[in-house]
Amino acid sequence: GFTLQNRGYGFDLDAAHPNALAPRKRPYHTIIPGILTHADTDGLYATLSNMGGYMQPQGHLQLTVDLVAGGVDPQCAVDLPRFCIADGTRGGVAMIEDGVEEAVLEELRRMGHNIQSGISSFSRSVFGRAQIIKKDRETGVLWAGSDGRTDGCAMGY
Repeated sequence: GFTLQNRGYGFDLDAAHPNALAPRKRPYHTIIPGILTHADTDGLYATLSNMGGYMQPQGHLQLTVDLVAGGVDPQCAVDLPRFCIADGTRGGVAMIEDGVEEAVLEELRRMGHNIQSGISSFSRSVFGRAQIIKKDRETGVLWAGSDGRTDGCAMGY
């Protein structure tokens, strides 16, 4: 026999399905820390990770957008409210963390999204656990952020 690690259940036994169990197919895996680089120099911009199953790629996207487009610091990016489609499917419920403005939630509903809002307290574990280390382009100083949703902390020396 052989094992498929715990993500092997993501394969489908229907041969016509895009993710059919077949040779040379790989299971969905979430050991995916990210590295962001500057486009002009390939120098390090930041490393980031958002542990938590299906939340990982969703969290990476949110952290990256907050850092790059939003221009926030690493701790702010980690602290901002997140969303998560917990089952990882296109039609899944979008779980929205407490702190997102009501006008945004209403617009999402108007657009037809199925949302569950106001996720708080222990239920926030669905949003994973994030860490970021950003390198200042000019000084080389490292700036970190660590998730208060869990037991991490950012420390320097």
